[in-house]
Amino acid sequence: MITNRYRRRLVTLHAYERMFAQDMLDDEDGDASSGYDAELDFISRAEGKIEPWYTRRTVIESSTEQITYNFSDRKRDNMFPAGRYGAPNFSYRMLYEFLCKTYNGGEYFIDSYFSQVFPYRPVYARFKNFSADLNEAVTQELRSDGVSVRDEFGRFISASAPQARVYEGKSWKSLSVWRDERYKSEIRMLGKDIREDAVLALSTGMIPLVKKSVSSATRKIRARLGLDPSHVFYASGRLINHLNVYVAMDTGA
Repeated sequence: MITNRYRRRLVTLHAYERMFAQDMLDDEDGDASSGYDAELDFISRAEGKIEPWYTRRTVIESSTEQITYNFSDRKRDNMFPAGRYGAPNFSYRMLYEFLCKTYNGGEYFIDSYFSQVFPYRPVYARFKNFSADLNEAVTQELRSDGVSVRDEFGRFISASAPQARVYEGKSWKSLSVWRDERYKSEIRMLGKDIREDAVLALSTGMIPLVKKSVSSATRKIRARLGLDPSHVFYASGRLINHLNVYVAMDTGA
């Protein structure tokens, strides 16, 4: 496979993330807050007790293609030349969840990029063309071994034994196409370019957001710190710069 498919795993909180998450749940006396919000209960979500919080979000999933993304688990830097902006000890992945749940009606704005913007962008055409090229390369290699038939699910089978799956497990992984540096390099570049396109889309307002503007108080604070006063989720650019995009393809065998 050209990079391994992501299999869902629950987030493991770092100590500073757990401390911040607990502070959000407790009041000054250490009792459970009357304003408890299950969507922002990062501890219970990381433990899978309520809406699970996975290490990546999957935005494209098919028998041949997968795109996932996440934000860095690094501690957010809230220090700017003219002062602080936002809470300290907040990881970027927690900040993303917080912004989406609190200010975007629960909608994940990077999900919105992939569902509403990505299909119309030039990088999407590159993504689909690469998928087709990879599929053709695999097909040609299989044909050289006498395998040229797909079943109704798109899986490769033997022309002489239609009921038998072929190239499963280790033998499938041994196809030379998976070791071709041209394909490895291109899929890495695709992940990078899709990420850059998402950054561009957010910074220029192409991603549809539930919250259309920020409060006057927030605009004043940002202006004082030399930050863009108008962007809803692009105040400093630090969050979006910690976005990671992962592309995987395996042609559905």
